[in-house]
Amino acid sequence: MKKVFFVFCSVFLGLFGMTTFAVGSPDSFQLEVNPATFSVNQPVDLTVKAIKNGQIMKDYEGRLFLEIEWDNLSHFDYTLPEGGFWEMKLSNQGVKTYSKGLQVKKAGTFVLKVEDLVSDSATGTITIIVSSDDQLNLKNIQLLSPLQNG
Repeated sequence: MKKVFFVFCSVFLGLFGMTTFAVGSPDSFQLEVNPATFSVNQPVDLTVKAIKNGQIMKDYEGRLFLEIEWDNLSHFDYTLPEGGFWEMKLSNQGVKTYSKGLQVKKAGTFVLKVEDLVSDSATGTITIIVSSDDQLNLKNIQLLSPLQNG
């Protein structure tokens, strides 16, 4: 009976735990939002990098959880790529970008946080500023006087 249990546990860990535990967890994650400051309802790019020993961990494979820490924001007030649960594969080489994947529907300053689902110590945060000010969308224009007989 002990032998059957040991074989079962070995097969289970071999099949399901291999991708998460074979390489190890990163020390932290680096988050980038482009543009860094954006307006309400503007979709922006979001990039996550797995970092180990100060370098991008190109062989990282794992599942991530992304959330916005807030005081006056409900989960209806923002959109995260894949609902906040991501999977990073070897083909990502430690960097995953979601084009136009983040959108916030309220103005304010918020903390975006990502963490590895297996290792609680592997986290990353970034502060994002969302403005409702229409001044961000103003562009300088140059008025040219009409040409004679034009």
